[in-house]
Amino acid sequence: MLYLVRLAEKCHVNLPEAVMKKIQQNRNKYPASVVYGRSEKYTEYAHGTKISHEIADETRKLDNGSNS
Repeated sequence: MLYLVRLAEKCHVNLPEAVMKKIQQNRNKYPASVVYGRSEKYTEYAHGTKISHEIADETRKLDNGSNS
């Protein structure tokens, strides 16, 4: 944990902001009203839910953008 904090400091990463961003991404990707008590991957959930390929694509874009 200490290594992570020191690395984030050296890389100028705001850890609280990064954590909150990741929590929001997970909230969008896995809405509790749909996934509570289930363990499938987001692409496995029934159609007609908030979880769709568009959200998956958007999440991938966000994830790729945060790594640049």
